[in-house]
Amino acid sequence: MRITILTQGTRGDVQPCVALGVRLQRHSHKVKVASHQLFEPLVRDRGLDFALIGGDPSEWHKRTEWTQSRDLGLRWLNADSKRLIDRCRHDLDNLWQACQGADVILWVPLLVICARMAEVLGIPSIGINCYVTSPTRTFACPWLSGRWLKGPGIYNRQTWNFAHQLYWQLLRPTVNSWIQKNLDQPGFSWRGPYHEVVECKQVPMLYGFSPSLLPKPRDWPDWLHVTGYWFLEPPVDWQPPADLVRFLDAGTPPVYIGFGSNASDQPERITELVLKALKLSGQRGVLDIGWGSMDTHSGFSDLNVKFKQQDGNVFWINGAHDWLHDWLFPQLAGVIHHGGAGITPAGVRMGVPTATVPTFGDQFVWGRQILDLGLGAAPIPKNHLTAERLATAIDTLVNDESIRTKSRDFGQKLQAEDGLSNAVELFHSYIENWQNKS
Repeated sequence: MRITILTQGTRGDVQPCVALGVRLQRHSHKVKVASHQLFEPLVRDRGLDFALIGGDPSEWHKRTEWTQSRDLGLRWLNADSKRLIDRCRHDLDNLWQACQGADVILWVPLLVICARMAEVLGIPSIGINCYVTSPTRTFACPWLSGRWLKGPGIYNRQTWNFAHQLYWQLLRPTVNSWIQKNLDQPGFSWRGPYHEVVECKQVPMLYGFSPSLLPKPRDWPDWLHVTGYWFLEPPVDWQPPADLVRFLDAGTPPVYIGFGSNASDQPERITELVLKALKLSGQRGVLDIGWGSMDTHSGFSDLNVKFKQQDGNVFWINGAHDWLHDWLFPQLAGVIHHGGAGITPAGVRMGVPTATVPTFGDQFVWGRQILDLGLGAAPIPKNHLTAERLATAIDTLVNDESIRTKSRDFGQKLQAEDGLSNAVELFHSYIENWQNKS
């Protein structure tokens, strides 16, 4: 069976889809991943075919004028919607081309319109994602509120509906015009593609996060599935960097601090803040500059340099992959990150106490769940971050034995889950049912 996976976003968004593709290919399917040029090596190195969608997510996240606002939810949605409009027509052409020759299409929620492409081709499709995008009464939409918010059920549900509509009404003219011209089909109604595809036609969605960290909302229908995380195994020949090994052996377990794809327009200030927090807490640190949240003091004038030791207390990383996290995190006193859908499971799976510094979206959800489960310190929203607050969080992760015990036990529980096997089983079950009905 020929499967095309359509995905976009940061590495934390794309890599789980690649992991799912690898597992599907082991079941004798032929898998192609359509995504950004940035991730072509990640896809091809795993033996999967690649197709280009377009766009550079690292550049999107460097446009940080909207990330500094306290009214972040609406500003982020507005900025992201404009980005999608700018690329929409060209990307739709690429997506349609990537679907040619496929027997099944898997799409992430922002590409739900590709379910219509699958219908035109006479093939099934399935939604996939690693964070909540389906409306629920359980908690409010964090992309809309810009923070964690749990209000009355009807209010929570309406925030999700409003966020869906904000995206859809901005995209509707371009999307429907393309569908009518290229597919000779009527456009989607004013209620949008999610309503038509998922709510009316009950096309299933597989959510690749752990029900242990975030249980499936009770009001979700049977065709929305929470499978467990989709982890990508490290390359067989991967070895940890020798200088990082020496740094770890030379002192007490350090704390990891990195904000991943969350860029900053003030990397100097963030760098000074982080270094001051380490000094106040008396801890060593492994610091990851990510896509631009920190840099100036790290000395990475050459971006090809991946590792650099500043002194006996600080070791800098210029971009970290999940297999480095898997090796590194169990050796640390704690991890502090932005709460992204990719790095969050890497930390909790390894049983490491965690604190998050969320900026937008699902980052607030994961940070809150970590706190509620007793796995770490309270989240510090990025626009409230200070050296003193960060130092307090570090001290909590290092010295709170209850958190350390709960984190260790939870990590063992998470390692026993097999989200990929669950996802593949659900995939085959749906495809078999679809074929029987056809």
